[in-house]
Amino acid sequence: MLDQKKFFRTRQDRILAGVMGGLGNYFNVNPAILRIAVALLAIYYPVGGVLLLAYIAAWILLPEAPLGNEKTFPPLFGNLQRSRTERMIAGVCGGLSRYYKLDVNILRIFFVILTLLSGGILTVAYLVLWMLLPQENL
Repeated sequence: MLDQKKFFRTRQDRILAGVMGGLGNYFNVNPAILRIAVALLAIYYPVGGVLLLAYIAAWILLPEAPLGNEKTFPPLFGNLQRSRTERMIAGVCGGLSRYYKLDVNILRIFFVILTLLSGGILTVAYLVLWMLLPQENL
């Protein structure tokens, strides 16, 4: 009898519900790459709506992976990770401050000022880093 692969949402490699982490596990592709591909596809209006509906359906219908059945992928940026403890939104500034050994509050202030001066471009960069950077393990 053939051993069938099962598609689950991941418990560990997740940003919202673990759907992209589950896809990465199923197809053996780093979930960060899938997140960027889906984000780029979502910019196109008709495709974005379909992707959003598909994501919500997968979130509702797919079970979470059993404990210990998830693959781990090497991080795209070495040891740079989102912080679980130093976070205001997603832990990106906390992770950057730890990686570059900077005060997190100064980095946050710098980020807010540059975001206001750049017309919001850094907000897009923040969202991309949120999708690409794994969360640190506790």
